[in-house]
Amino acid sequence: MKNFEQHPLYRKILKEETQRARRLMFEYNEEQIWNLMTDTEKEDALLSADDDMGPDFADEYVDEDWLDIPDVIKNRIDLVTLSRRSKIGNYKVSYVYRDNMGEKHNEFDEEYEITQDDINKSFDREATSLENLLRSVIEKDMGDSINVMKFDSITKL
Repeated sequence: MKNFEQHPLYRKILKEETQRARRLMFEYNEEQIWNLMTDTEKEDALLSADDDMGPDFADEYVDEDWLDIPDVIKNRIDLVTLSRRSKIGNYKVSYVYRDNMGEKHNEFDEEYEITQDDINKSFDREATSLENLLRSVIEKDMGDSINVMKFDSITKL
């Protein structure tokens, strides 16, 4: 069994399937988007649902958790467009990494996206470098099973 897990094709397929599963799980989470929004963004979202519904929802629900807002209001708010606003940029990256077995590998022209969420999760939001943000995104995307050692190239798309 150990030889099977060491096989390069097995590892490549496992990597691809893990990435696909992570994307599916974390692609769109309304509660998480709501929690990352500022009060002003929440007010704007609530005002967009205000058309003919009566009182101003922005004042009433801006401090509420997403799950506590009535469905009749949530159904009128499009958080997909709001979540896209938090996108910082896409990057094509080539890098060297070490897997959890200690072997070095190279990746070429992989595409990754940096979002406001990635910046918010960083230790020092103002001083975090692009390399450190990309390193964090790549390692998280790989299930924290690798360690990015160095970047050969970073190109903004």
